[in-house]
Amino acid sequence: MEMTEENPKPETITHSRRTLLKSAGAATTVLAFGPKSVSALSEDHVPVPAGVEVPKSNITVEPTAEPPVDMDIKKRRAHNRSPVVDPNGKETRDKEQESDEVDPMPGSNSNRYLSYARDEYITGKYHVMEATFNVPSEPAAGNSADDTIMYYFPALINCDSICTTTQSIIQPVLQWNQEDTDFAYDWSIASWYGSGSNADNYHRSPALAANAGDTIYGSMEYHSDRNQWYIYTENVTDGRYTAIWAPESFSDYAWDRAYCTLESFYWEQNCDELPGSSTFRNVYLENASGNRVKPDWGENTDNVSCLLSCFVSNHDKIYLRTPY
Repeated sequence: MEMTEENPKPETITHSRRTLLKSAGAATTVLAFGPKSVSALSEDHVPVPAGVEVPKSNITVEPTAEPPVDMDIKKRRAHNRSPVVDPNGKETRDKEQESDEVDPMPGSNSNRYLSYARDEYITGKYHVMEATFNVPSEPAAGNSADDTIMYYFPALINCDSICTTTQSIIQPVLQWNQEDTDFAYDWSIASWYGSGSNADNYHRSPALAANAGDTIYGSMEYHSDRNQWYIYTENVTDGRYTAIWAPESFSDYAWDRAYCTLESFYWEQNCDELPGSSTFRNVYLENASGNRVKPDWGENTDNVSCLLSCFVSNHDKIYLRTPY
């Protein structure tokens, strides 16, 4: 399939808020990757798929960035790559190498990781992550689900071995009801980068429509010739893509955490507000030497009563299951 970009129509920035936040002086708290970053939110804050809400003015929508000339999308697809093994024919890392540090995940009345697979690269950092995943059914409650927002994404996070509130994230995202787009109560895709602080700017590429049953391909790839990360999100079903370059400063970070995640905002544990299940396939991780790394995924599920689960069937296949 020839990869052609279709420029989406200019997005009209919309901003809906929960009834709680519409009242005068209303405020809530949210965690930026962990409990040390807590802030009161005013009415003009918008969720981003990084565990925070930021002022609407801090979200920059950039034009879609064309793929670099040395990136052949078809050849870069994870399912076309052969695994790279070390001379001993086995993975050099083992569970004993895992650190005792635990990443504090978003968890507040506003936002949480509902289920996710997590990998920590102890001895190096990643230079490539790829995955394909399906667009699931929309939440059964549809547009009666208040302002519930849901995200599915693979992501790389800079943690520098000890997680702090200065974490940064790069991610191709499937988003349900994202507030600052034209896709209220619909699925859409976009590429994002940003830092885990309300004072920092977040950037995304233009949002494109996605529909239940579509296949999404996402990649994050470091390009040494530009000293930049390229974040690419494609709706494989219709061939359209939306992409963004992260700034050079992001190239200095230790991208040592990988995630495949279902994240929520404003979810009040109403099971009907959950989307359908999604499976991450052909998950591919590559280190700075150009070798494939087999991740040691941890399976994590938030303590909720809606039969959510995370199941890793192989290093390159992860099921994030909901009741639907």
